[in-house]
Amino acid sequence: MVGWRRFLLPVLAVYAALMTVAGLWVMIHPDTIPALRWRLGLSPYDAASYKGELHKYHQDQLAHAQQISVVLLGDSHMQRLDAATLHPYTVNLGIGGLRSDELMENLPAYQRLNEADHIIVSIGLNDLEHATRAEFEKTVAALIQKLNDRQRPWVLLEIMPVDPAQPQDVTNDEIEAANMVLRSSCVAPCQFVETWGLVSDDDGNLNVALHEGDGQHLNREGYALLIERLQDFLGKASQ
Repeated sequence: MVGWRRFLLPVLAVYAALMTVAGLWVMIHPDTIPALRWRLGLSPYDAASYKGELHKYHQDQLAHAQQISVVLLGDSHMQRLDAATLHPYTVNLGIGGLRSDELMENLPAYQRLNEADHIIVSIGLNDLEHATRAEFEKTVAALIQKLNDRQRPWVLLEIMPVDPAQPQDVTNDEIEAANMVLRSSCVAPCQFVETWGLVSDDDGNLNVALHEGDGQHLNREGYALLIERLQDFLGKASQ
């Protein structure tokens, strides 16, 4: 009996110490538990935790890049793009679901961003569900000014249409209105690159042959067209 107690007491002491450390860690990093539960499949998808984890990963990715030529910023249209097809030294910092205000918050953490020769941004679609037009205009203006401070040309992509044949949270009329804001706010060295006509059908909707079935995200054929347009820009910008 005495031997058993001698074994139990050290185990309890170690357990108490570990629980104390774990408690302190959670106090300092409150997003740990939701992120862990999501990874283990114990809780529903948490967009905030997902974006936060990717943002932390991207900071490390950018910090350790041997060379930075092109940086992709913005939403899922950038995240899904095959970065290697643009340039060997492309760093993809795209985050699915990202809004323009969240991108503004993330920018200060990307300390080597100014080393990039070219920056390509896809943003705005996710704002339509969360921001008023006035809020969107204000955030976009601030974002463009921040990137214009580099005093080097960079690309702001037109928001691509959706296919209304699939359930969507936004309409193409709303997207067109947002594109008007982007287009009018994009002053040099910002360069607005049109994509709507590149991927739309005769009715102005996202071509069913160019999306992966959800009516919003490009498939491989759709990305081939987008990549070709971006390569054209990069080639002209380098001349």
